[in-house]
Amino acid sequence: MILFGYRQTVKELARLMAQCRNCGMQGWQVVFRVLTWFTLFFIPVLPLWISRKVQCGTCGTVQKLSKADADAMIAHAGAHH
Repeated sequence: MILFGYRQTVKELARLMAQCRNCGMQGWQVVFRVLTWFTLFFIPVLPLWISRKVQCGTCGTVQKLSKADADAMIAHAGAHH
């Protein structure tokens, strides 16, 4: 019997003060990457999808980001440290 499936790993990329696209409030926004892996016998073997997302610290909404938008937010966070 062969066991296969999918698994996601999440990595925080940046944390910055910005206006939420959903609630409009100024607050902490967390930018993170979600990597979806093909697994074989519970071992991650092949990365399938990479998505970038932002989560509002005020309302909790999670929204997808393009790579360019994620990179811009990461650069903005790094410039203010």
